[in-house]
Amino acid sequence: MIRKGSLAGVLFLLMTAAGLAVQVKPERRPAAKGAVVRFDAGLQKDNPVEIYLTDQAGKLLYRWSTNITNDNHLFLALPNASPGEYRLVFEAAGALSLPLTVQVKDKPYAWGALPWKFGDANGDRIIDQKDLDLIKRLRGVDRNHPAWFWPQELGVRGLTLDFNLDGVVDDKDLAIARRNMGARGPAPPKSADPRKPYGDPRWIGLKLVPPVLDRKPPPSV
Repeated sequence: MIRKGSLAGVLFLLMTAAGLAVQVKPERRPAAKGAVVRFDAGLQKDNPVEIYLTDQAGKLLYRWSTNITNDNHLFLALPNASPGEYRLVFEAAGALSLPLTVQVKDKPYAWGALPWKFGDANGDRIIDQKDLDLIKRLRGVDRNHPAWFWPQELGVRGLTLDFNLDGVVDDKDLAIARRNMGARGPAPPKSADPRKPYGDPRWIGLKLVPPVLDRKPPPSV
């Protein structure tokens, strides 16, 4: 007994030999319209985030800034992006730079919490004793203190050191930094061409093509 699948294969080979088979090209997926990824920011609202889009080799493609919403979400809008995986680097004061590969779909998509490593109080890309000393000096700073929003002689805002988002810089934040002692973060990516414009891809008007296609997407939340 010949299976249908086997029979179809034999017929295709015979048609090919006779020059009758038609080769069907794979369908290309259109660019996503309004592709948006939502993250749980894990940061104080007034701590802005820089986002860098890179290719697989780490070369900078675009860079733009975004703010955190009242419900502590961060939205990455790529309305001209083709669905696929994108390599990103997130940067915010008080945390090490965060490289991440994100799956962009053709509909709104929730990624989950950004896995920051907190404790880089002075922004030198390593969490060490200098950072602990800075956090200790700002213990007790909350929203009612000028140093919460405006850096004084320390050069750091208190809100960027409130790692657990409880509204005050205290020993709990210090403990978080201690757990990350010795961790290092990457420098933000640089453009290979200094003349290339940065900014929101919506205003540049270029179609983005996913630079990374061979990795599994993160779990949906």
